[in-house]
Amino acid sequence: MPGRRVREYEEPRDEGPAHDMSVREQSSRGWLRRRAVAMRRHPVGAAAGVLCIAVVVIACGSASHHDVASAAVIDRGPAAVLPKPLSCLTSSSSAVAPKPSGLIALQGSSTITPSSSVVPAAVLRDGLISGVQIYLEWSALEPQRGQFSTPVFHALDQVFCEAQSHHDFVVLDVLPGFDSPAWALGVTVPAPCKKPGYQTGSSFAFCFAYSYAGKLPPRALAVPWNATYLSNWFAFLMVIAARYGSNPAFSMVAAAGPTSVSEEMSLPPCPCVDQETDPGLPATYPPNGGKAIDGSDLNMWTALGYTPSIYETAWQTVFATYARLFPRQYISFSLFTGLPLPDVSAESTTLESVFDVGKQTVGPSRFAFQGDGVVPNESTNPATHYNYVKAQDGTIAATGFQTPNPGSLDPGFPTPEVALEGALDSGVAARVNYLKIYDTDLIDPSTQKIIPAMQAVLKAVRSHWPITVPPTVPPKAPPKPCGTKCQ
Repeated sequence: MPGRRVREYEEPRDEGPAHDMSVREQSSRGWLRRRAVAMRRHPVGAAAGVLCIAVVVIACGSASHHDVASAAVIDRGPAAVLPKPLSCLTSSSSAVAPKPSGLIALQGSSTITPSSSVVPAAVLRDGLISGVQIYLEWSALEPQRGQFSTPVFHALDQVFCEAQSHHDFVVLDVLPGFDSPAWALGVTVPAPCKKPGYQTGSSFAFCFAYSYAGKLPPRALAVPWNATYLSNWFAFLMVIAARYGSNPAFSMVAAAGPTSVSEEMSLPPCPCVDQETDPGLPATYPPNGGKAIDGSDLNMWTALGYTPSIYETAWQTVFATYARLFPRQYISFSLFTGLPLPDVSAESTTLESVFDVGKQTVGPSRFAFQGDGVVPNESTNPATHYNYVKAQDGTIAATGFQTPNPGSLDPGFPTPEVALEGALDSGVAARVNYLKIYDTDLIDPSTQKIIPAMQAVLKAVRSHWPITVPPTVPPKAPPKPCGTKCQ
């Protein structure tokens, strides 16, 4: 009902920097855990609402980054209208989605627009390709609260239609984090994270300058365990689940939320090799008399209340939500080193803890684990997580690797073609269930010569993994005209 407010639980107010951090942490963590347990016990709960009982496209109001539980206050606005699905979209009564296996063509851009073929036709026709993965930014799909982009949704519809018609499965990767819409982060300033001051106007989103591709200007990023942010995100995921969850080609969805640049478990960790200080951070936090930040992301996370346990609990809530909203699909988790807090050992222990939480929460029969940026001869490099992924073979539903972005292939090899072939060799040697390769590496004229050189590797991939073909479902019949009798 419009205007109705539901208060489920309210945490004690944040009393400022002098307030005991451990009390805030315990209250936030305990609330998140109670919500995760409730979702496991009550299946209807995830459909009716998550964390703060968010309704499909209506989520919570603002809350401080520590005031996790008080975000359970909901203003239910007017119902939003989704773009009408394309007529080619179909559904399946099967309780099991096609298993992700074989070679997956990875879309190289997070921006898609309607065209004669969203996925390159050469990829769809390639008999060695068993699935396609699409990246999409949350901000592109829902730029304003409850206002959905018809062109982008129709482009995504088209991906599912094209994939099914070519007997390919679909892996969906919708990105929150830095790619969240401003409204979902509580951003109130017209131009957030700009000089001077690098402000957002939000109580739970702050400016960080962090990317995988070198220095970028500061951008707004939510505190990853904040309930308002997560509730907004889960409300949007309900829309995705309702539209595509029963599609026969929909194989796997990437878990995200406590993330930043991609679906990987990454948060700004600087000072880094290529970035000594983060210019987007305040001098102190809280602003008046708080902790000195000194341009350090790690200092900022500490001031915001980060601990491995509160971060792991946020992931537990995310995994539980995905498992409920996408009961047919496999749920993937992409590794990244944890923040070195309280010390450098947490880089590995936090990752392993989040993996364990995902495996337990989703269940090993639907949980997938992926490493990105696999390179040649990686099994000999103890500094990577290659062997950790390899060790999970047979313990969960699927493991996989993603080859590097075409622009960052290992420069230590004589040609990009040799580097890519070696990366695929590493993946096959790990006996993972699937390998993701950028579609540009498959169709770009400058890399076409790699195709003959890779044939042996690709055939090995094909013979090693049985390919699960999505069932063919007849297209929906158009509705019969009903004149004035319809309501």
